Amino acid sequence: MHSFELGVLGVLGICIAGGVVGAWIFQKLNIPQVVGYIVVGVLIGDTAFGLLHPSDIVALRPFNNFALGLIGFLVGGELSGSIFKKYGKQFTLILLGEGLAAFLLVGIASTLIVFFVCHSWVTAIAAGIVFGAIASATDPASTIDVLWEYRSAGVLTTAIVAIVALDDALAMTLYGLGTSIATILTQEGGEASIGLT
Repeated sequence: MHSFELGVLGVLGICIAGGVVGAWIFQKLNIPQVVGYIVVGVLIGDTAFGLLHPSDIVALRPFNNFALGLIGFLVGGELSGSIFKKYGKQFTLILLGEGLAAFLLVGIASTLIVFFVCHSWVTAIAAGIVFGAIASATDPASTIDVLWEYRSAGVLTTAIVAIVALDDALAMTLYGLGTSIATILTQEGGEASIGLT
């Protein structure tokens, strides 16, 4: 039975049921349940059994956006002004250190690799900026899921939650600026479009 016969709600039901079973199995193996979600996603996806077609992923995007928004809301709800007053300087240093370090390392490496392939500094720099911006992002859902699953608490957990929340804002800012700069570079340099926007 192919997924188009099930409709969006049927596909969503399979995803939820499979995710619950996968999470339960991996919890019994003392492995974070988020790994179970990923494994089940691979199994029901186009890679293995083909129950979930790529077009179904597009149909489920509103549910995905809702879930990510809910996670962001819950993460924000766990943070308070007093935490930022107490650890604000440390959070800022960690955020800039890990976010900008990833941006610079991946950006420089990508620039060199793309230049080696296409022999154009304009295209290489544009691609490096975009790849660097993408690399600065972290996945809040899996990080927060593991923290909640193990009921983590304390200064380190608070720092991780704060950094995860703030890192998304930094990554979106870098990506927005990066794609704009890359688009300007490729247009002014007379290069072919590399599909940045």
